[in-house]
Amino acid sequence: GAARAVFHGLSAVRAQAAADRSARCPDAGRSAGGAAVAWLDQVGRFAVSEAVHTLMVVTTTVASADDAQRLAAQAVQARLAACVQVEAITSHYVWQGQAHADAEWRLVCKTTPAVAPALQAWLQAQHPYDVPQLLAQPVQASASYAAWVAQAVTTPLP
Repeated sequence: GAARAVFHGLSAVRAQAAADRSARCPDAGRSAGGAAVAWLDQVGRFAVSEAVHTLMVVTTTVASADDAQRLAAQAVQARLAACVQVEAITSHYVWQGQAHADAEWRLVCKTTPAVAPALQAWLQAQHPYDVPQLLAQPVQASASYAAWVAQAVTTPLP
């Protein structure tokens, strides 16, 4: 699938780079171009040997560091998220007709597609905002990271 397409794309790039190098420089194996091709070879091996898996990243924002830390710790403790990163940000928005620029804390939660709906429902119920930002995005992860996330979260019963 995706790994094969990446591999074939890298093969074409490597072939073109080799052709360009040999046309310009008979000692291409020792050139900077040779280093780039070696790097592409490494990337190609990663793409083939380390299949990618889909995870979900669920994000939300809160107005205080205390709320961010509470939600992050509880989401991990409840096994709805394997990891939650808390980032200080500034949000610019219009609320009830007024422009605002406020400090907020963004929570970036990593989970599985099966657990993401439960995480979003839990965040909605626990959130201090009337209209919280709850965004879920599929992301591609290495097999090893995806396996770690999968073992760290618990799929809720129906």
